[in-house]
Amino acid sequence: MFSYDANGNMKIGLGGKQMEYDGENRPLKAEIFDQNTGALLTCTKYTYGPDGKRLIKEEKAHTVSSETTVYVGGLEIREDGTQLLYARDFVRSWHNLEEVTVAGTHFIQEDSPDEIGQAIVNWLPKLD
Repeated sequence: MFSYDANGNMKIGLGGKQMEYDGENRPLKAEIFDQNTGALLTCTKYTYGPDGKRLIKEEKAHTVSSETTVYVGGLEIREDGTQLLYARDFVRSWHNLEEVTVAGTHFIQEDSPDEIGQAIVNWLPKLD
């Protein structure tokens, strides 16, 4: 059974997943419950900074300790010390890349196919 709030945010989803959102429609908490017993299996909480970007993700499983991920700029730092650079920042370093902003609210390839097509037409002659 799926359930959504008035803003279209999923409140109840597959596998007993339940979501809570803040006033900006950002996820605050995701919980997964055992569908047979109702016991909480996992809980993930999100914290955001004043700029609206995610700062912290805390994941806690019922039977194991929690894991925390901290987000700083384009860097994702996990509790085990590993650091991941967001894919977007990595891709932006590619030689023949051009970013284009198009209108669209959800699936931009469906919302703005003509604008995307024109951006590709404009980009192709620039290839080395």
